[in-house]
Amino acid sequence: MKIISIAAILSLAVGSVGAIFGGGVVERDMYTFMGSLRETEAGKTKCSATLIGTKTMVTSVKCATSNVNYVVVGGRDSSGDPSGDGELRYIKNYTIHPSWKADESHYDVAVLQLEKEVSKPYARLPKSEKTDYGDVPSIVFGWGSLDRAKPEEIADSLHYLELTKFSYDTCKSKVKVDYFDTSFSCAGGSDENGVSLYDLGGPLITKSEDKNVLIGILTYVDASDDFRNPSIFTRTMYLVSWFREMLLVHNDGYNGIW
Repeated sequence: MKIISIAAILSLAVGSVGAIFGGGVVERDMYTFMGSLRETEAGKTKCSATLIGTKTMVTSVKCATSNVNYVVVGGRDSSGDPSGDGELRYIKNYTIHPSWKADESHYDVAVLQLEKEVSKPYARLPKSEKTDYGDVPSIVFGWGSLDRAKPEEIADSLHYLELTKFSYDTCKSKVKVDYFDTSFSCAGGSDENGVSLYDLGGPLITKSEDKNVLIGILTYVDASDDFRNPSIFTRTMYLVSWFREMLLVHNDGYNGIW
């Protein structure tokens, strides 16, 4: 795989303690679009990714360029696959969005091409680049530490957490970056529940017509210890055309039907 330096990139991620606190453990055969990105076949989770086709996944640039070579799709375990419910695949290559800006995190998204197809159900894309889901119930996922005192640890199992998705005006007033615009959305937790650094690259999912729709990709985590502060997600509604183009490039089995 092609690997590039991430020293400058990671400085934008903003360190934080822990990962998904609160929430619950994902049950078997639930949210099987989730991918655990790893350096080696039996290695530990380094980042998350989301399946959007039969052999195409999306994540953040920070994650795609962090020396990840394999992904376990649809599994719940953070290392190996002891539960036996995941599908291991080699990551053939990745493509960074052409408009990505490292100094501002705009279009912080990369598409991963897997060497072979997987059988797991994938997350759906927004219907079009005009589909704005607004303030809707949303869920994030991750394998990060469950102990705020030990942020370097990784949870054994995949966890999920419901977040409050804020309006643009609320986000603009709360986030601590100058570059925030309508290409981003933001969401926050509660006093004890929230996301953190090791959840970068993971999805923000909402339910629409009983389907799991990918509406955001985690790109920035607030460094404070207050989980109510919003984390920033790249909005996927503006990326639909590019995602579909990449699915065609990959000759993906995804048929384009929402």
